[in-house]
Amino acid sequence: MKRLLSIALTCLGLNAFSQVDSTHYLNTIKWNVTPTLISSPRSIVMGYERVLSDSRSFSVNAGYVQFPVISGFVDSSVRFLGTRKNNGLSLTADYRFYLTDRNRKAIPDGVYIGPYLMYFYFDQVHEIEYTANSNSSTVGLSTQIHSASLGMQLGYQFTFGKHWSLDLIMIGPAFGRYQLNSELDGELPDGFTESEAYDRQFDLLKEAFPGIFELIETGDFSSSGSTDFWGFNYRFVIQVGYRF
Repeated sequence: MKRLLSIALTCLGLNAFSQVDSTHYLNTIKWNVTPTLISSPRSIVMGYERVLSDSRSFSVNAGYVQFPVISGFVDSSVRFLGTRKNNGLSLTADYRFYLTDRNRKAIPDGVYIGPYLMYFYFDQVHEIEYTANSNSSTVGLSTQIHSASLGMQLGYQFTFGKHWSLDLIMIGPAFGRYQLNSELDGELPDGFTESEAYDRQFDLLKEAFPGIFELIETGDFSSSGSTDFWGFNYRFVIQVGYRF
């Protein structure tokens, strides 16, 4: 009977291992709720995890994301009017090693560690009113951000009921390369330079993502609106999953 069961599982392309019985589920479809909660309710990122053995798995995440906007950004010379374009893409892949000596249940339940690759892209167009010498102009400011990074993560996944899971990536530092390109569409008022406009955009980015864009070489960015740099990032994830 056991041999027949093993043959059946092999025909289905499943991995059989000692601590897993015939009801163990090797696939999990996940909804990553973090971008929805942090960046925008329109962000939708889905994931998939596949169990490879009694201690290893891999997972991928992909979806549409929006860069968070500080809508209340106002001072005496700059007034943020709104965003007419805010698109983005997020891609992540990780390889997980579950600490089976510490975990009481079969994976994907329990503590895991492992490397991950992360890429994201944002494409925005903001409407900003600049004022200088009592003159005002509304200018479109387009921004594209690319980032690719490599990191390590520590997480814990809970499995409950027959099919459900809750995946928490609690620590996920990464190091990667960032590319930022901006362009002004419109005429600035007399007395307000492009360099000053890019400086104000830098302030906006720093408020949206403190700790990342502080690494921008502001001199190069202020003169051209473009820069690339290396910097640290992090991954913090809450995912709800359905196992099958």
